[in-house]
Amino acid sequence: MTGLLQFAEDQEKVIHRVEILCLRYNEGRKRGGARKELQDEAIKLHDENSHLFEQNGLSEVFYASHFARYLLQDCNRGEEGQPVLKKALAVYENELKPESFEKENPESTYDVARILGQMGHYAKTQGRTEEACENYLEALRLLKNGYGNHILTAFAHKDVADSYLFVDQYSKAEENYQKAIAILEDMQKANHREAIPVFKNWGICFENSCKFVESREKYEKGSGIAENTIEGNHKWKVWINTLDQLLLHTRYPRDASTASRIASEVLQMGKELELNGWPRKKELEEMGKTHEKI
Repeated sequence: MTGLLQFAEDQEKVIHRVEILCLRYNEGRKRGGARKELQDEAIKLHDENSHLFEQNGLSEVFYASHFARYLLQDCNRGEEGQPVLKKALAVYENELKPESFEKENPESTYDVARILGQMGHYAKTQGRTEEACENYLEALRLLKNGYGNHILTAFAHKDVADSYLFVDQYSKAEENYQKAIAILEDMQKANHREAIPVFKNWGICFENSCKFVESREKYEKGSGIAENTIEGNHKWKVWINTLDQLLLHTRYPRDASTASRIASEVLQMGKELELNGWPRKKELEEMGKTHEKI
Protein backbone atom coordinates (compact mmCIF):
# COMPACT_ATOMS: atom_id res chain seq x y z
CA MET A 1 0.00 0.00 0.00
CA THR A 2 3.00 2.28 0.54
CA GLY A 3 3.86 1.84 -3.14
CA LEU A 4 0.34 2.81 -4.15
CA LEU A 5 0.60 5.94 -2.02
CA GLN A 6 3.88 6.89 -3.70
CA PHE A 7 2.30 6.34 -7.13
CA ALA A 8 -0.66 8.52 -6.19
CA GLU A 9 1.71 11.24 -4.98
CA ASP A 10 3.74 11.06 -8.21
CA GLN A 11 0.56 11.36 -10.26
CA GLU A 12 -0.79 14.15 -8.04
CA LYS A 13 -4.02 12.23 -7.55
CA VAL A 14 -5.23 13.85 -4.35
CA ILE A 15 -8.38 11.79 -3.90
CA HIS A 16 -6.47 8.52 -4.26
CA ARG A 17 -3.84 9.72 -1.79
CA VAL A 18 -6.53 10.51 0.78
CA GLU A 19 -8.20 7.13 0.31
CA ILE A 20 -4.91 5.22 0.61
CA LEU A 21 -3.94 7.16 3.75
CA CYS A 22 -7.30 6.28 5.33
CA LEU A 23 -6.85 2.62 4.44
CA ARG A 24 -3.30 2.52 5.82
CA TYR A 25 -4.47 4.11 9.06
CA ASN A 26 -7.29 1.59 9.33
CA GLU A 27 -4.95 -1.37 8.72
CA GLY A 28 -2.70 -0.16 11.54
CA ARG A 29 -5.77 0.31 13.72
CA LYS A 30 -6.78 -3.33 13.21
CA ARG A 31 -3.33 -4.48 14.32
CA GLY A 32 -3.36 -2.20 17.34
CA GLY A 33 -0.66 0.12 15.98
CA ALA A 34 -2.55 2.92 14.24
CA ARG A 35 -0.34 5.79 13.07
CA LYS A 36 -2.22 9.00 13.81
CA GLU A 37 -0.10 11.00 11.37
CA LEU A 38 -1.59 9.05 8.46
CA GLN A 39 -5.15 10.06 9.30
CA ASP A 40 -4.04 13.62 10.08
CA GLU A 41 -2.43 13.88 6.65
CA ALA A 42 -5.62 12.55 5.02
CA ILE A 43 -7.68 15.16 6.87
CA LYS A 44 -5.33 17.96 5.81
CA LEU A 45 -5.36 16.89 2.16
CA HIS A 46 -9.14 16.52 2.13
CA ASP A 47 -9.73 19.93 3.67
CA GLU A 48 -7.29 21.62 1.28
CA ASN A 49 -9.02 20.00 -1.70
CA SER A 50 -12.64 19.82 -0.56
CA HIS A 51 -13.81 21.02 -3.99
CA LEU A 52 -12.53 17.79 -5.57
CA PHE A 53 -14.51 15.68 -3.13
CA GLU A 54 -17.63 17.76 -3.69
CA GLN A 55 -17.42 16.69 -7.33
CA ASN A 56 -17.02 13.01 -6.41
CA GLY A 57 -19.78 11.75 -4.15
CA LEU A 58 -18.37 8.22 -3.82
CA SER A 59 -15.05 9.50 -2.52
CA GLU A 60 -16.73 11.93 -0.12
CA VAL A 61 -18.79 9.09 1.36
CA PHE A 62 -15.67 6.92 1.65
CA TYR A 63 -13.68 9.66 3.37
CA ALA A 64 -16.51 10.59 5.70
CA SER A 65 -16.95 6.99 6.87
CA HIS A 66 -13.27 6.84 7.88
CA PHE A 67 -13.00 10.37 9.29
CA ALA A 68 -16.15 10.02 11.40
CA ARG A 69 -14.99 6.69 12.86
CA TYR A 70 -11.67 8.34 13.71
CA LEU A 71 -13.48 11.14 15.56
CA LEU A 72 -16.01 8.91 17.33
CA GLN A 73 -13.96 5.87 18.28
CA ASP A 74 -10.35 7.04 18.41
CA CYS A 75 -10.70 10.64 19.59
CA ASN A 76 -13.94 10.49 21.62
CA ARG A 77 -15.24 13.51 19.70
CA GLY A 78 -18.73 12.26 18.92
CA GLU A 79 -20.36 15.67 18.61
CA GLU A 80 -17.88 16.66 15.89
CA GLY A 81 -18.41 13.38 14.09
CA GLN A 82 -22.18 13.71 13.73
CA PRO A 83 -22.20 16.53 11.13
CA VAL A 84 -19.67 14.56 9.07
CA LEU A 85 -21.91 11.49 9.11
CA LYS A 86 -25.06 13.44 8.28
CA LYS A 87 -23.38 15.26 5.39
CA ALA A 88 -22.16 11.98 3.90
CA LEU A 89 -25.57 10.39 4.29
CA ALA A 90 -27.14 13.39 2.54
CA VAL A 91 -24.71 12.93 -0.37
CA TYR A 92 -25.76 9.29 -0.61
CA GLU A 93 -29.50 10.02 -0.43
CA ASN A 94 -29.61 13.14 -2.63
CA GLU A 95 -26.83 12.75 -5.18
CA LEU A 96 -26.06 9.06 -5.67
CA LYS A 97 -29.55 7.67 -6.40
CA PRO A 98 -29.62 4.92 -3.75
CA GLU A 99 -31.53 2.27 -5.73
CA SER A 100 -29.07 2.05 -8.63
CA PHE A 101 -26.12 2.97 -6.42
CA GLU A 102 -26.58 -0.09 -4.20
CA LYS A 103 -26.53 -2.45 -7.19
CA GLU A 104 -23.63 -0.83 -9.02
CA ASN A 105 -21.32 0.06 -6.12
CA PRO A 106 -21.21 -2.74 -3.52
CA GLU A 107 -17.89 -1.52 -2.06
CA SER A 108 -19.25 1.98 -1.50
CA THR A 109 -22.44 0.46 -0.10
CA TYR A 110 -20.23 -0.77 2.73
CA ASP A 111 -19.09 2.81 3.36
CA VAL A 112 -22.71 3.93 3.67
CA ALA A 113 -23.49 0.99 5.96
CA ARG A 114 -20.48 1.89 8.10
CA ILE A 115 -21.77 5.47 8.36
CA LEU A 116 -25.16 4.19 9.50
CA GLY A 117 -23.43 1.92 12.00
CA GLN A 118 -21.44 4.83 13.41
CA MET A 119 -24.63 6.87 13.72
CA GLY A 120 -26.20 3.93 15.52
CA HIS A 121 -23.27 3.64 17.95
CA TYR A 122 -23.41 7.33 18.81
CA ALA A 123 -27.20 7.37 19.18
CA LYS A 124 -26.95 4.39 21.57
CA THR A 125 -24.40 6.19 23.74
CA GLN A 126 -26.78 9.15 23.91
CA GLY A 127 -29.70 6.96 25.00
CA ARG A 128 -31.55 7.25 21.68
CA THR A 129 -32.04 3.51 21.44
CA GLU A 130 -34.86 3.46 18.88
CA GLU A 131 -32.88 5.68 16.51
CA ALA A 132 -29.82 3.49 17.01
CA CYS A 133 -31.74 0.33 16.13
CA GLU A 134 -33.19 1.96 13.00
CA ASN A 135 -29.69 2.86 11.81
CA TYR A 136 -28.39 -0.66 12.47
CA LEU A 137 -31.33 -2.24 10.65
CA GLU A 138 -30.81 -0.01 7.61
CA ALA A 139 -27.10 -0.86 7.57
CA LEU A 140 -28.03 -4.55 7.73
CA ARG A 141 -30.46 -4.15 4.82
CA LEU A 142 -27.77 -2.53 2.66
CA LEU A 143 -25.22 -5.23 3.42
CA LYS A 144 -27.65 -8.11 2.88
CA ASN A 145 -28.64 -6.67 -0.50
CA GLY A 146 -25.10 -5.82 -1.52
CA TYR A 147 -23.14 -8.76 -0.13
CA GLY A 148 -25.55 -11.53 0.86
CA ASN A 149 -23.99 -13.93 3.36
CA HIS A 150 -20.75 -12.15 4.11
CA ILE A 151 -18.70 -11.39 7.21
CA LEU A 152 -19.87 -7.77 6.99
CA THR A 153 -23.47 -8.95 7.06
CA ALA A 154 -22.71 -11.16 10.05
CA PHE A 155 -21.36 -8.23 12.03
CA ALA A 156 -24.32 -6.10 10.99
CA HIS A 157 -26.53 -8.77 12.58
CA LYS A 158 -24.35 -8.50 15.69
CA ASP A 159 -24.87 -4.72 15.82
CA VAL A 160 -28.64 -5.24 15.58
CA ALA A 161 -28.48 -7.94 18.26
CA ASP A 162 -26.42 -5.70 20.55
CA SER A 163 -28.97 -2.91 20.19
CA TYR A 164 -31.79 -5.27 21.22
CA LEU A 165 -29.68 -6.61 24.10
CA PHE A 166 -29.13 -3.02 25.26
CA VAL A 167 -32.90 -2.55 25.72
CA ASP A 168 -33.54 -6.05 27.15
CA GLN A 169 -35.30 -7.43 24.06
CA TYR A 170 -33.63 -10.79 24.46
CA SER A 171 -35.56 -12.90 21.95
CA LYS A 172 -34.79 -10.46 19.10
CA ALA A 173 -31.18 -10.28 20.24
CA GLU A 174 -30.88 -14.09 20.30
CA GLU A 175 -32.32 -14.30 16.80
CA ASN A 176 -29.72 -11.93 15.37
CA TYR A 177 -26.76 -13.49 17.22
CA GLN A 178 -27.89 -16.83 15.79
CA LYS A 179 -28.01 -15.37 12.27
CA ALA A 180 -24.56 -13.86 12.69
CA ILE A 181 -23.04 -17.18 13.72
CA ALA A 182 -24.94 -19.05 11.00
CA ILE A 183 -23.32 -16.80 8.38
CA LEU A 184 -19.89 -17.29 9.94
CA GLU A 185 -20.47 -21.06 9.93
CA ASP A 186 -21.38 -20.96 6.24
CA MET A 187 -18.13 -19.08 5.63
CA GLN A 188 -16.20 -21.53 7.87
CA LYS A 189 -15.24 -18.66 10.16
CA ALA A 190 -17.24 -19.58 13.26
CA ASN A 191 -14.07 -20.87 14.91
CA HIS A 192 -12.01 -17.82 13.96
CA ARG A 193 -11.21 -14.97 16.32
CA GLU A 194 -13.78 -12.72 14.62
CA ALA A 195 -16.53 -14.84 16.21
CA ILE A 196 -15.38 -14.23 19.80
CA PRO A 197 -17.34 -10.97 20.39
CA VAL A 198 -20.48 -12.60 18.98
CA PHE A 199 -20.25 -15.56 21.36
CA LYS A 200 -19.45 -13.23 24.28
CA ASN A 201 -22.49 -11.03 23.78
CA TRP A 202 -24.72 -13.98 22.96
CA GLY A 203 -23.67 -15.46 26.29
CA ILE A 204 -24.58 -12.20 28.05
CA CYS A 205 -27.97 -12.31 26.36
CA PHE A 206 -28.63 -15.85 27.60
CA GLU A 207 -27.38 -15.03 31.10
CA ASN A 208 -29.62 -11.95 31.35
CA SER A 209 -32.62 -14.06 30.33
CA CYS A 210 -31.69 -16.72 32.94
CA LYS A 211 -30.69 -19.35 30.38
CA PHE A 212 -27.55 -20.28 32.25
CA VAL A 213 -26.75 -23.54 30.47
CA GLU A 214 -26.81 -21.80 27.09
CA SER A 215 -24.87 -18.87 28.50
CA ARG A 216 -22.10 -21.12 29.78
CA GLU A 217 -21.95 -22.87 26.44
CA LYS A 218 -21.45 -19.59 24.55
CA TYR A 219 -18.87 -18.21 26.98
CA GLU A 220 -16.85 -21.42 26.87
CA LYS A 221 -17.09 -21.59 23.09
CA GLY A 222 -15.77 -18.04 22.76
CA SER A 223 -13.08 -18.64 25.37
CA GLY A 224 -11.93 -21.76 23.58
CA ILE A 225 -11.68 -19.91 20.28
CA ALA A 226 -9.66 -17.18 21.98
CA GLU A 227 -7.19 -19.71 23.37
CA ASN A 228 -6.83 -21.42 19.99
CA THR A 229 -6.56 -18.33 17.79
CA ILE A 230 -4.91 -15.61 19.88
CA GLU A 231 -1.35 -16.05 21.06
CA GLY A 232 -0.47 -14.74 24.51
CA ASN A 233 -2.44 -12.20 26.52
CA HIS A 234 -5.30 -10.31 24.91
CA LYS A 235 -8.14 -8.13 26.16
CA TRP A 236 -10.74 -10.39 24.51
CA LYS A 237 -9.50 -13.27 26.67
CA VAL A 238 -9.88 -11.09 29.76
CA TRP A 239 -13.40 -9.99 28.86
CA ILE A 240 -14.93 -13.35 28.02
CA ASN A 241 -13.16 -15.25 30.82
CA THR A 242 -14.38 -12.65 33.31
CA LEU A 243 -17.97 -13.39 32.32
CA ASP A 244 -17.45 -17.15 32.20
CA GLN A 245 -15.87 -17.41 35.66
CA LEU A 246 -18.47 -15.14 37.26
CA LEU A 247 -21.24 -17.30 35.84
CA LEU A 248 -19.58 -20.46 37.15
CA HIS A 249 -19.03 -18.91 40.57
CA THR A 250 -22.63 -17.77 40.99
CA ARG A 251 -24.60 -20.50 39.20
CA TYR A 252 -22.44 -23.63 39.35
CA PRO A 253 -21.37 -24.24 43.00
CA ARG A 254 -19.32 -27.32 42.15
CA ASP A 255 -17.13 -25.21 39.86
CA ALA A 256 -16.88 -22.18 42.17
CA SER A 257 -13.42 -23.01 43.53
CA THR A 258 -11.96 -23.50 40.06
CA ALA A 259 -13.64 -20.31 38.89
CA SER A 260 -12.10 -18.34 41.76
CA ARG A 261 -8.64 -19.66 40.91
CA ILE A 262 -9.01 -18.79 37.23
CA ALA A 263 -10.34 -15.37 38.22
CA SER A 264 -6.96 -14.58 39.76
CA GLU A 265 -5.24 -15.60 36.53
CA VAL A 266 -7.57 -13.39 34.49
CA LEU A 267 -6.92 -10.43 36.78
CA GLN A 268 -3.17 -10.98 36.38
CA MET A 269 -3.58 -11.00 32.59
CA GLY A 270 -5.50 -7.73 32.78
CA LYS A 271 -2.71 -6.25 34.89
CA GLU A 272 -0.04 -7.36 32.45
CA LEU A 273 -2.05 -5.83 29.60
CA GLU A 274 -2.32 -2.60 31.65
CA LEU A 275 -6.11 -2.60 31.33
CA ASN A 276 -7.41 0.04 33.72
CA GLY A 277 -10.85 -1.52 33.91
CA TRP A 278 -13.35 -3.69 32.09
CA PRO A 279 -16.97 -4.77 32.65
CA ARG A 280 -17.47 -6.61 35.97
CA LYS A 281 -13.81 -6.38 36.97
CA LYS A 282 -14.70 -5.53 40.59
CA GLU A 283 -16.81 -8.67 40.92
CA LEU A 284 -13.90 -10.71 39.61
CA GLU A 285 -11.58 -9.11 42.17
CA GLU A 286 -13.92 -10.23 44.95
CA MET A 287 -13.71 -13.78 43.58
CA GLY A 288 -9.94 -13.57 43.60
CA LYS A 289 -9.95 -12.49 47.25
CA THR A 290 -12.21 -15.43 48.13
CA HIS A 291 -9.75 -17.83 46.53
CA GLU A 292 -6.82 -16.27 48.42
CA LYS A 293 -8.62 -16.76 51.75
CA ILE A 294 -9.22 -20.42 50.98
